[in-house]
Amino acid sequence: MENFPRFSPFGDRGILIEFSKEINPPIPYWVREMTHRVAGIKIAGIGDLIPSYCGLFIGYDPFVLSYSQFLSCLRELLPPENLDPPAPIPIKRVPVVYGDIYGPHLSNVARYHKYSPEEVVRWPTSTNYLV
Repeated sequence: MENFPRFSPFGDRGILIEFSKEINPPIPYWVREMTHRVAGIKIAGIGDLIPSYCGLFIGYDPFVLSYSQFLSCLRELLPPENLDPPAPIPIKRVPVVYGDIYGPHLSNVARYHKYSPEEVVRWPTSTNYLV
């Protein structure tokens, strides 16, 4: 995690912690762990926690908690770089329907890309996604 995590002010009421600029398998674990750690502390002034694939936005009230105080607290909460991934995450199946009234643009997308509708449907359904 060279040069990461990065802490940046996000307006006057938030801090953005970036763990990476790229989405790769270990990053969401760090984001999830940090989200749980921040959610578990009982400090007045902490607001919304909004995780993403590569970072975590934390809203706070600057009238209750200064940026420098909050930043010091967050640095102490950082998970270790060698964080073990959690137990295997169960795969969830999400049913999807394509074509006709459920996806009237399927034939247009297929025609534009010079593929069959079946090939277009295979693009998003042929892999697992980490969410």
